[in-house]
Amino acid sequence: MRAFPFIPQDYDQKTVLLSALSLLVNVAFAVFNAVMAALWRSVWYASLAGYYMALILLRGGIVLAARRLHRRGGGDARASLMSRWKVLVGCGALLLVFEVAMGAAVAALIIGGRSAQSGEIGEIYAISTAAYTFYKAIGAIVQLVRSRRRGDPVTQSLRAVNIADACTSVVSLTVLMLATFGEDGMTAVKACVGFGAVVVTAAMAVWMIVRGCLRLRDLRAAAAMPDRAGEEDPE
Repeated sequence: MRAFPFIPQDYDQKTVLLSALSLLVNVAFAVFNAVMAALWRSVWYASLAGYYMALILLRGGIVLAARRLHRRGGGDARASLMSRWKVLVGCGALLLVFEVAMGAAVAALIIGGRSAQSGEIGEIYAISTAAYTFYKAIGAIVQLVRSRRRGDPVTQSLRAVNIADACTSVVSLTVLMLATFGEDGMTAVKACVGFGAVVVTAAMAVWMIVRGCLRLRDLRAAAAMPDRAGEEDPE
């Protein structure tokens, strides 16, 4: 007998379920950064709050799309597959837009200098939160590799959102660590980590768009072949 019978055995359905549960974590991060933005009047924390909220909406949209596709089930298999690849392309396009905005926020942080009053947060909290974030990043990378083996576009979209979430968390906590332990002469570190995370996520988004468009082109070409064969075979 399974220990957790409410958890589906299918990998893709399990991914959707866990992503739905992780929405709560994203809400907590968004609220935390919104509170920090209000307390310290910080554009940086306001940008993080907005970014996490955007990821919440994106992940929620993918989960809803996955539920609709799962319920549709026995319909046209080709149409269902095309819909899944469209989810991947749409997710990549939105992530690309998000990263442009996050790049602007990182640039504003670097130009503006010190990040609000982050230094008042305790060192123990900063270290433990940083350790959790790196664990989260490693877990997201491992899960993304597994989802590539599965090949399901919706699952890959959810894992891509997790990667974007983890990269931004690393940037946020790097800024927090520097603010806690002193950030004199550390502008280059913030720039490398911040823009590095933006470039990684943007490159992943471009890959999603290109791969999804190529697969949709192949599926449309395959769907058109029977029609052409029928036109060339007059009875």
